[in-house]
Amino acid sequence: MYVVGLRLRTRDRQASLRQVHVAGDRAGDVRGFIKSVEQRVDKLAEHIDHSTQLLMQELARHTKANYEAMQTLISTIDDKYADLPKRVSRLEVTVFPGEQR
Repeated sequence: MYVVGLRLRTRDRQASLRQVHVAGDRAGDVRGFIKSVEQRVDKLAEHIDHSTQLLMQELARHTKANYEAMQTLISTIDDKYADLPKRVSRLEVTVFPGEQR
């Protein structure tokens, strides 16, 4: 009986270590199976990386849209009250005619 170590790698990190017990003449079949599993894991890791990139791009788009919406709301409020200091000054002069501020 042989013991074959199977290391699953995603990028530069070692994900896990498993041991497979193999009967003598079936070692080649198991090695092929292990290689197949490693290829699938690598493909899955690439798919996860790609999905992560897509999600980050989508999140960036939503964040930018939110920022632009908030800017529009704030500028609307700023524009609405831009002349407020002048109006208050005129009001103070009218209400408190002899006082200086």
